[in-house]
Amino acid sequence: MTNLSYGSRGDEVASLQKQLNAAGYSLAVDGIYGAETAAAVRDYQSRNALQVDGVVGPQTMNSLFERGGGVAHYESPVGGRMATLYETMTNRPVFTYDPENDAVYRYYRRQYTTAAAQARDDTLGRTAALTGGYASTYGQSAAQQNYLNYINKLWGVLPTLYQQAYNRYRNEGNDLRAEYSALLAADKAAYQQYQDYVKQYQAAQKAAAAAAKTASKTTKTAKTAKAATASRRGGNAVAMTV
Repeated sequence: MTNLSYGSRGDEVASLQKQLNAAGYSLAVDGIYGAETAAAVRDYQSRNALQVDGVVGPQTMNSLFERGGGVAHYESPVGGRMATLYETMTNRPVFTYDPENDAVYRYYRRQYTTAAAQARDDTLGRTAALTGGYASTYGQSAAQQNYLNYINKLWGVLPTLYQQAYNRYRNEGNDLRAEYSALLAADKAAYQQYQDYVKQYQAAQKAAAAAAKTASKTTKTAKTAKAATASRRGGNAVAMTV
Protein backbone atom coordinates (compact mmCIF):
# COMPACT_ATOMS: atom_id res chain seq x y z
CA MET A 1 0.00 0.00 0.00
CA THR A 2 1.04 3.63 -0.51
CA ASN A 3 2.23 5.55 2.55
CA LEU A 4 -0.08 8.40 3.50
CA SER A 5 1.14 11.69 4.93
CA TYR A 6 0.32 15.38 5.17
CA GLY A 7 -1.03 16.55 1.81
CA SER A 8 -2.24 13.15 0.62
CA ARG A 9 -5.70 12.98 -0.91
CA GLY A 10 -8.14 10.36 -2.11
CA ASP A 11 -10.15 7.31 -1.09
CA GLU A 12 -7.28 5.82 0.94
CA VAL A 13 -7.19 8.96 3.08
CA ALA A 14 -10.98 8.79 3.54
CA SER A 15 -10.63 5.16 4.63
CA LEU A 16 -7.88 6.19 7.07
CA GLN A 17 -10.12 8.89 8.53
CA LYS A 18 -12.92 6.35 9.02
CA GLN A 19 -10.49 4.02 10.81
CA LEU A 20 -9.29 6.83 13.07
CA ASN A 21 -12.87 7.80 13.86
CA ALA A 22 -13.59 4.18 14.76
CA ALA A 23 -10.63 4.45 17.14
CA GLY A 24 -12.23 7.41 18.92
CA TYR A 25 -11.31 10.47 16.89
CA SER A 26 -13.72 12.91 15.27
CA LEU A 27 -12.44 13.72 11.82
CA ALA A 28 -14.32 14.93 8.78
CA VAL A 29 -14.21 12.13 6.21
CA ASP A 30 -13.22 14.33 3.27
CA GLY A 31 -10.29 12.38 1.83
CA ILE A 32 -7.83 15.20 2.62
CA TYR A 33 -4.83 14.53 4.87
CA GLY A 34 -4.70 17.91 6.59
CA ALA A 35 -3.53 19.21 9.95
CA GLU A 36 -6.32 17.57 11.96
CA THR A 37 -5.75 14.17 10.38
CA ALA A 38 -1.99 14.49 10.91
CA ALA A 39 -2.52 15.36 14.57
CA ALA A 40 -4.83 12.37 15.03
CA VAL A 41 -2.31 10.06 13.37
CA ARG A 42 0.54 11.28 15.61
CA ASP A 43 -1.62 10.90 18.69
CA TYR A 44 -2.65 7.40 17.66
CA GLN A 45 0.95 6.41 16.95
CA SER A 46 2.04 7.75 20.35
CA ARG A 47 -0.71 5.87 22.19
CA ASN A 48 0.02 2.58 20.40
CA ALA A 49 3.82 2.39 20.67
CA LEU A 50 4.35 3.18 16.98
CA GLN A 51 6.91 5.45 15.40
CA VAL A 52 5.50 8.96 15.83
CA ASP A 53 6.15 10.54 12.45
CA GLY A 54 2.67 11.34 11.13
CA VAL A 55 3.22 8.96 8.23
CA VAL A 56 0.72 6.15 7.83
CA GLY A 57 2.65 3.16 6.61
CA PRO A 58 2.02 -0.57 6.91
CA GLN A 59 2.57 -0.67 10.69
CA THR A 60 0.17 2.15 11.52
CA MET A 61 -2.51 1.03 9.06
CA ASN A 62 -2.26 -2.57 10.18
CA SER A 63 -2.63 -1.43 13.80
CA LEU A 64 -5.79 0.49 12.89
CA PHE A 65 -7.23 -2.48 11.03
CA GLU A 66 -6.46 -4.84 13.90
CA ARG A 67 -8.00 -2.40 16.38
CA GLY A 68 -11.18 -2.49 14.30
CA GLY A 69 -11.31 -6.26 14.51
CA GLY A 70 -10.00 -6.92 11.04
CA VAL A 71 -12.54 -7.36 8.27
CA ALA A 72 -16.13 -8.11 9.22
CA HIS A 73 -18.71 -9.66 6.92
CA TYR A 74 -20.39 -7.24 4.55
CA GLU A 75 -23.65 -5.76 5.79
CA SER A 76 -25.65 -3.63 3.38
CA PRO A 77 -26.55 -0.20 4.79
CA VAL A 78 -29.79 -0.32 2.78
CA GLY A 79 -30.55 -4.04 2.98
CA GLY A 80 -33.50 -3.65 5.34
CA ARG A 81 -35.28 -1.10 3.18
CA MET A 82 -34.56 -3.14 0.03
CA ALA A 83 -36.13 -6.23 1.60
CA THR A 84 -39.22 -4.24 2.60
CA LEU A 85 -39.57 -2.74 -0.86
CA TYR A 86 -39.10 -6.10 -2.58
CA GLU A 87 -41.81 -7.66 -0.43
CA THR A 88 -44.13 -4.72 -1.15
CA MET A 89 -43.59 -5.03 -4.91
CA THR A 90 -43.94 -8.80 -5.11
CA ASN A 91 -47.07 -8.84 -2.92
CA ARG A 92 -48.71 -5.84 -4.54
CA PRO A 93 -52.27 -6.71 -5.59
CA VAL A 94 -53.38 -6.44 -9.21
CA PHE A 95 -55.23 -3.29 -10.16
CA THR A 96 -58.98 -3.20 -9.54
CA TYR A 97 -61.37 -0.29 -9.47
CA ASP A 98 -64.41 -0.02 -7.23
CA PRO A 99 -66.17 3.37 -7.57
CA GLU A 100 -67.56 3.06 -4.06
CA ASN A 101 -64.00 3.19 -2.73
CA ASP A 102 -63.14 6.26 -4.80
CA ALA A 103 -63.64 9.52 -2.92
CA VAL A 104 -63.78 11.46 -6.21
CA TYR A 105 -66.57 9.26 -7.53
CA ARG A 106 -68.53 9.65 -4.32
CA TYR A 107 -68.23 13.42 -4.64
CA TYR A 108 -69.53 13.34 -8.22
CA ARG A 109 -72.33 11.02 -7.19
CA ARG A 110 -73.54 13.44 -4.52
CA GLN A 111 -73.39 16.33 -6.95
CA TYR A 112 -75.16 14.58 -9.84
CA THR A 113 -77.83 12.84 -7.78
CA THR A 114 -78.67 16.12 -6.06
CA ALA A 115 -78.83 17.89 -9.42
CA ALA A 116 -80.91 15.03 -10.89
CA ALA A 117 -83.45 15.18 -8.08
CA GLN A 118 -83.66 18.96 -8.44
CA ALA A 119 -84.20 18.70 -12.20
CA ARG A 120 -86.91 16.09 -11.72
CA ASP A 121 -88.72 18.17 -9.14
CA ASP A 122 -88.44 21.31 -11.28
CA THR A 123 -89.89 19.48 -14.28
CA LEU A 124 -92.77 18.09 -12.24
CA GLY A 125 -93.49 21.57 -10.94
CA ARG A 126 -93.49 23.17 -14.37
CA THR A 127 -95.73 20.51 -15.94
CA ALA A 128 -98.15 20.65 -12.99
CA ALA A 129 -98.42 24.41 -13.47
CA LEU A 130 -99.45 23.84 -17.08
CA THR A 131 -102.24 21.49 -16.04
CA GLY A 132 -103.58 23.56 -13.21
CA GLY A 133 -101.67 21.71 -10.52
CA TYR A 134 -102.55 18.23 -11.63
CA ALA A 135 -99.93 15.62 -12.30
CA SER A 136 -99.74 14.18 -15.78
CA THR A 137 -98.15 11.18 -17.42
CA TYR A 138 -96.19 13.51 -19.68
CA GLY A 139 -94.90 15.46 -16.71
CA GLN A 140 -93.82 12.39 -14.89
CA SER A 141 -92.13 11.03 -18.00
CA ALA A 142 -90.31 14.31 -18.63
CA ALA A 143 -89.21 14.56 -15.00
CA GLN A 144 -87.88 11.02 -15.05
CA GLN A 145 -85.99 11.72 -18.26
CA ASN A 146 -84.32 14.79 -16.79
CA TYR A 147 -83.37 12.76 -13.74
CA LEU A 148 -81.84 10.02 -15.91
CA ASN A 149 -79.92 12.61 -17.94
CA TYR A 150 -77.96 13.62 -14.83
CA ILE A 151 -77.47 10.01 -13.78
CA ASN A 152 -76.05 9.27 -17.24
CA LYS A 153 -73.62 12.15 -16.78
CA LEU A 154 -72.48 10.47 -13.58
CA TRP A 155 -71.85 7.23 -15.47
CA GLY A 156 -70.06 9.25 -18.13
CA VAL A 157 -67.29 10.29 -15.74
CA LEU A 158 -66.53 6.70 -14.71
CA PRO A 159 -64.05 5.96 -17.56
CA THR A 160 -62.06 9.07 -16.63
CA LEU A 161 -62.07 8.16 -12.95
CA TYR A 162 -61.03 4.61 -13.80
CA GLN A 163 -58.09 5.90 -15.86
CA GLN A 164 -57.04 8.29 -13.11
CA ALA A 165 -57.10 5.49 -10.55
CA TYR A 166 -55.05 3.26 -12.85
CA ASN A 167 -52.53 6.04 -13.42
CA ARG A 168 -52.11 6.42 -9.66
CA TYR A 169 -51.60 2.68 -9.30
CA ARG A 170 -49.07 2.62 -12.12
CA ASN A 171 -47.18 5.65 -10.77
CA GLU A 172 -46.98 4.10 -7.32
CA GLY A 173 -45.47 0.99 -8.88
CA ASN A 174 -42.99 3.07 -10.86
CA ASP A 175 -42.00 4.96 -7.70
CA LEU A 176 -41.39 1.69 -5.87
CA ARG A 177 -39.22 0.36 -8.70
CA ALA A 178 -37.31 3.64 -8.96
CA GLU A 179 -36.56 3.65 -5.23
CA TYR A 180 -35.48 0.01 -5.37
CA SER A 181 -33.15 0.74 -8.29
CA ALA A 182 -31.62 3.67 -6.39
CA LEU A 183 -31.09 1.49 -3.31
CA LEU A 184 -29.58 -1.23 -5.47
CA ALA A 185 -27.08 1.29 -6.86
CA ALA A 186 -26.28 2.50 -3.32
CA ASP A 187 -25.76 -1.08 -2.17
CA LYS A 188 -23.45 -1.75 -5.12
CA ALA A 189 -21.39 1.34 -4.25
CA ALA A 190 -21.24 0.33 -0.58
CA TYR A 191 -20.11 -3.17 -1.51
CA GLN A 192 -17.39 -1.73 -3.73
CA GLN A 193 -16.16 0.34 -0.79
CA TYR A 194 -16.19 -2.80 1.33
CA GLN A 195 -14.09 -4.63 -1.27
CA ASP A 196 -11.65 -1.72 -1.36
CA TYR A 197 -11.46 -1.88 2.42
CA VAL A 198 -10.69 -5.60 2.28
CA LYS A 199 -7.95 -5.00 -0.29
CA GLN A 200 -6.43 -2.27 1.88
CA TYR A 201 -6.54 -4.54 4.90
CA GLN A 202 -4.90 -7.39 3.01
CA ALA A 203 -2.26 -5.04 1.61
CA ALA A 204 -1.56 -3.69 5.09
CA GLN A 205 -1.25 -7.21 6.47
CA LYS A 206 1.12 -8.21 3.67
CA ALA A 207 3.21 -5.06 4.00
CA ALA A 208 3.43 -5.41 7.78
CA ALA A 209 4.55 -9.03 7.44
CA ALA A 210 7.16 -8.04 4.86
CA ALA A 211 8.40 -5.21 7.07
CA ALA A 212 8.67 -7.56 10.04
CA LYS A 213 10.55 -10.08 7.95
CA THR A 214 12.95 -7.41 6.70
CA ALA A 215 13.49 -6.13 10.24
CA SER A 216 14.20 -9.65 11.47
CA LYS A 217 16.63 -10.26 8.64
CA THR A 218 18.37 -6.95 9.30
CA THR A 219 18.69 -7.77 13.00
CA LYS A 220 20.06 -11.21 12.20
CA THR A 221 22.58 -9.77 9.74
CA ALA A 222 23.66 -7.18 12.28
CA LYS A 223 24.18 -9.86 14.93
CA THR A 224 26.17 -12.02 12.49
CA ALA A 225 28.35 -9.06 11.53
CA LYS A 226 28.91 -8.18 15.19
CA ALA A 227 29.89 -11.76 16.00
CA ALA A 228 32.28 -11.87 13.04
CA THR A 229 33.90 -8.61 14.15
CA ALA A 230 34.33 -9.91 17.67
CA SER A 231 35.85 -13.11 16.34
CA ARG A 232 38.33 -11.21 14.22
CA ARG A 233 39.32 -9.06 17.16
CA GLY A 234 39.84 -12.17 19.28
CA GLY A 235 42.05 -13.71 16.62
CA ASN A 236 44.16 -10.61 16.31
CA ALA A 237 44.64 -10.49 20.09
CA VAL A 238 45.92 -14.08 20.12
CA ALA A 239 48.32 -13.35 17.26
CA MET A 240 49.76 -10.33 19.05
CA THR A 241 50.24 -12.37 22.23
CA VAL A 242 52.19 -15.03 20.37
